[in-house]
This record gives sequence, C-alpha cells and structure tokens, in this order.
Amino acid sequence: MNQKNPVLQESLRVAVFTFVMLCIMYGIFALSGYFSVKVLYSGFTGWFLNVANFFFMCVAIVNHTDETENSPQSAAAKIRGSYMIRSLVLLVLLFFLLKSGHFQPIATLVPLLFIRPAVMLDNFFSKTGKSK
Repeated sequence: MNQKNPVLQESLRVAVFTFVMLCIMYGIFALSGYFSVKVLYSGFTGWFLNVANFFFMCVAIVNHTDETENSPQSAAAKIRGSYMIRSLVLLVLLFFLLKSGHFQPIATLVPLLFIRPAVMLDNFFSKTGKSK
C-alpha cells in the first residue's frame, strides 16, 4: 500500500469499519421498529463526529511526534492538550445537538463507541494482509 499520507489512509480505513458498524446499528433500529429519518441523520452525525475526532487525533500525534526527539515531555503535553480540546469541543457539540431536540440521543451517541472495535479490526486485517 502506498504510504503517501498514512493519517488519511488510517482514517479512511477506520471510517469504513465504523460505517459498517453504523449500518449494523441501523439494521438493529429497523428490526426493533424504531428506525426513522431522525435516527438516520442522528447516526450519521455521530459517525461523522467520531471519524473527525479520530482524524484530528492522528494529525495531532503525527505533528507532535517529531518533537519527541527534542523534548518528549513537551510533545506529550501537547498531545494531552489536543485531547482535552477535542474532547471539550465534542462534548459541547453533542450537548447542543442533543439539547436541540432534533437528534435521537441513542443513535447519536452509540456511533461514538465504534472507534475502538474499528481500530482493533483495522489492526487485525492489516496484520493478516502483511503476513501473506
């Protein structure tokens, strides 16, 4: 695989895995009889926020890993600061989205849990692909 932009490639792979999980979530909503247009755009919004958060995390890590040679403590502090800012922005966005009443809370929040299994699946499939 071409390594021109590893952050973008990693983010796209994780976005695909999380989108598959989003479709499974939509299926569960449909089978339970709760699927609606509100669930559709709420789930997509949660998915988008999740993928954007992951992308910006990757960008922050790549930008600050070059600084680890000079001052590892400074780089770690900058990464922690980036985490705090991203978390705060995500919290504020979710608060206002859910407070507006236009979004279904469960469909908006559940996609935020998809990132960890998506990264694990990505690592699993990328390692099996490299061993062949």
